[in-house]
Amino acid sequence: MNETSPNIRIFTQRIDIYGQALAIYVVILVVLFIFKGSLEAGEYSIALFNPLIVLMVAIVLLSAIMLIIAALKRKQIILFEDTIEIKNRFHSKKFKINDIRRIKITNSPTKLIKGEAGFVRIKLKNKKKIIFIRTAPYNNNIELLNFFIEIRNTIINKK
Repeated sequence: MNETSPNIRIFTQRIDIYGQALAIYVVILVVLFIFKGSLEAGEYSIALFNPLIVLMVAIVLLSAIMLIIAALKRKQIILFEDTIEIKNRFHSKKFKINDIRRIKITNSPTKLIKGEAGFVRIKLKNKKKIIFIRTAPYNNNIELLNFFIEIRNTIINKK
């Protein structure tokens, strides 16, 4: 989390998970090349059109594309005193905390990260569309989730 002033908090999306997954898939692909190849007459030949190798190449390519897209977008949530800004490299959305009708927070369904991550649904007063935020991919996701819990409690206490 970067702090430029005490009232502004910036949460950026972590992309290290995509890089780690890509590295693991590449290692698995290399291991598949080693075990699926054959050594005949001093030459090593690889069966490129083996279904398992084709599947792993597709997974590696898809993971690389997802890593590039996540690096290009680089999502951020910026919290001001009275405004929340959700932005990426191409556009941003700002909405005031006073314009929030309700916030629904659900926990992650997996038991490994229970309590550390959640799904936040924000309903605004003047919009039909619900803003959906997953807190897990952001740095300091517990602090981000706690911020939304505080906002939800203040909205409930106002009613």
